[in-house]
Amino acid sequence: MAFVKTANQRFVPGTSRGRENLSTFLAQMAESELQRRRKAMRRQHGMTQPEVAEAIGYGLRSYQKWEAGGGMRPKHRRKLAALWGIPIGELGGDEEMNSTGLATTADIERIEARLLELQEEMVRLLSDQMRQDPSAGRGQG
Repeated sequence: MAFVKTANQRFVPGTSRGRENLSTFLAQMAESELQRRRKAMRRQHGMTQPEVAEAIGYGLRSYQKWEAGGGMRPKHRRKLAALWGIPIGELGGDEEMNSTGLATTADIERIEARLLELQEEMVRLLSDQMRQDPSAGRGQG
């Protein structure tokens, strides 16, 4: 069966392992994009990590972990959104919750739509790779 190896992942079309690896890969892509956006927002506001952490009353190491893709308490996310003058939803991560701590239907629909876009993009990229290098899709052995 054909597979494409990308970033130590094997995508085997039509198998549960292929779907699992694709899901993992898509989650990693989404996490990488989130990390890039968080860092870009801080830089856009001309601030260093220590400056942001101090401004919102958050520990430096905790802020660094958040910027690298971790979670942040709601009160600190609200302070950060206020500091930068942006909607809390632009910060990414857990802030997509309502007051009960549960995602709203609109949040879920938006997330599902984005995941579908990422999946379609991944399939397109893999198809392009297979067209450019047909031998990349052949297994060894």
